[in-house]
Amino acid sequence: MLKHFAARPSLLGYALRTDEPFRQAFAAFLASETRGMLIAGEPGNGKSTLLDDIVMAHRELSDFPLAGVAYDAIHGMLLDTLGTPLPSGETHPAARELVSNVLRDTILHALEQLPVETRVLIEAPLIDRRGEGALSDITHRGCRVQAVVLHNPNVWRRVLADGQRDNELAAHVDAMLAIRRGLARRIGVGELSLDEQEQAIGAHWARWAEDAPGRLVLSWSGPNSDEAAAETNRARAQQPVSGSGLYPSELAERARELCASIVAGIPDLPRFVSDVREFGSQQHAKNRRQED
Repeated sequence: MLKHFAARPSLLGYALRTDEPFRQAFAAFLASETRGMLIAGEPGNGKSTLLDDIVMAHRELSDFPLAGVAYDAIHGMLLDTLGTPLPSGETHPAARELVSNVLRDTILHALEQLPVETRVLIEAPLIDRRGEGALSDITHRGCRVQAVVLHNPNVWRRVLADGQRDNELAAHVDAMLAIRRGLARRIGVGELSLDEQEQAIGAHWARWAEDAPGRLVLSWSGPNSDEAAAETNRARAQQPVSGSGLYPSELAERARELCASIVAGIPDLPRFVSDVREFGSQQHAKNRRQED
């Protein structure tokens, strides 16, 4: 089965052929030695491209059931439950914590309640209350999840530049910059240049991977990786990857139940919603000032 995935001319195949630790981790995922694989890192580093490629490769083979749990999908679902629009930039830290709690419980449902042969693909940044607690809790419960952080500075810069030329991508650019600033501040390099930040962030993720088993950092660069990513994009343009980042439907329904339950338990809901909206407005204004 691994040969089928590695032979693909797209990004997944390229990563499997050129990065031995990732190849070993993916082989364990296919063999169900690890039930879950979490793809993490900053926005703009290729997470969606790689995840979509895995889903498309699975379509061709379909030797096992595949489930998906994405932080972004649960983020949108929780804010919708709150009656609050997605902000341009960062979401209130307390709301991010709630999203991470729903993410954790949805992943646990997938790992513990879906058929044992199901593999679970997970997406979460693991930055500033965006899934770190969920991964920690799941690991402490003994669940087998491989965490892969994507760190591709050249890809990040290209996505940022493309987004800054396209007004329709303004919200995505705001999120990229907000998460980058938050990560840089957290590791103490917020005042450094972009080049210096990228080096420090790469070192940060390397230390993170060394801190515990089941973690690795995946990077790629050069024309071959660009062509592989372009092949993935051509394939998903022809056969779009459908779904909301939460599948099968049982998992999406469970996430909705969890969102409703957690919102019902907020002591002063009107105040909380007001705080979330105000924080989003402040972050949007801050982003505009920094761009100016």
